[in-house]
Amino acid sequence: MLIHAYVADNPEKVSHLILVDAFAPIRVRIGLNAGEPIAEDEDLFGTAVNLAARICLQAEAGQILAPVVDRELAAGKRFMFADLGETELRGFEDPVRLYELRWQEAG
Repeated sequence: MLIHAYVADNPEKVSHLILVDAFAPIRVRIGLNAGEPIAEDEDLFGTAVNLAARICLQAEAGQILAPVVDRELAAGKRFMFADLGETELRGFEDPVRLYELRWQEAG
């Protein structure tokens, strides 16, 4: 299967092509953050959104990462978090402590 990746500002222009196994599982990486985003023109931005994006960049395929605020909000909810320690994130002055949300596939 051939996937087309488009340049964001011009969907007519193909920036590169990626060959993908159509039967391979899709593995995503997820970065969570709790906070108040700024909404404008049907888009969200601000520190909360930027931090979630930076956390996502730290994750590996199949991994869910969250900062301490998300871990604290989930206290008592039967989620398991593994402490990954502090990391420096671009655009943020202080290091951010990250946790991996442990999960398993059903079945």
